Amino acid sequence: MNLRLLLTMLAITAVTMAQSPCDTAIKLAPDANLFLNKAYVSTDLEATLGFARKALESFSSLEELTLSCDCMTAYDATYEARVNLEKAMEKSSWEQVRFFVNKARGFTGNLLQDLDGCQYQGPQESDFQSRQEYLEARQQELLDRQKAITRELQEQRKMAEEMARKREIELKQQKAFKTAAESALKQYELALKKLNETFACGQSQEPMSNYMRDEAVLEEESLELTEYYYLNKAEEMHARAEEILRKCRNLK
Repeated sequence: MNLRLLLTMLAITAVTMAQSPCDTAIKLAPDANLFLNKAYVSTDLEATLGFARKALESFSSLEELTLSCDCMTAYDATYEARVNLEKAMEKSSWEQVRFFVNKARGFTGNLLQDLDGCQYQGPQESDFQSRQEYLEARQQELLDRQKAITRELQEQRKMAEEMARKREIELKQQKAFKTAAESALKQYELALKKLNETFACGQSQEPMSNYMRDEAVLEEESLELTEYYYLNKAEEMHARAEEILRKCRNLK
């Protein structure tokens, strides 16, 4: 191998190896902000999520790099950006995704300046002294957040159980109302038939059994809708009775 080429390769390798985590973070930060801004300006949900996902990957890497080079201000910004982007990825509407993307943008406006400051000043003694306290505070924050999530899940479980209990009670009321209403409508239909025969109207009366329903349909509606359905059927039957009696009068 040519000696000059070998020396060039060794020099490139040395420069690459000499790069600090802050140097790498400075190179990565513009792309991370670019993805974040593209996610914010996109008007399509799929595109917004795509750029948000790329931004999330970038800020996750930046979070590790800034921590490695003791750049706490930049680390805090990348941490908050990552958390909000993770929330964005959990949402299903464009408005909600964009809301958390914008929150992430609010923490990254000075990211490059913070990284530049860490790069040129180098790690400060105060950074080394506070790093352990900072990490402990973050750990406590994560524990508190986990507890809050656990409490929220427990509350949601209780709410779901309560809703299921109330729905079970309502369904029993619907079934009881259905039985009573259909029985009353059946008696009304029979009485109407009897009136038709008594007054000798001579009109044929087709059975009005379309008010009979399977119990399974009750699971898809509320008690109010069940009551409304049978009220409509009663009004229809009443209108039918008036029509039959009116025609019967015309025959006399």
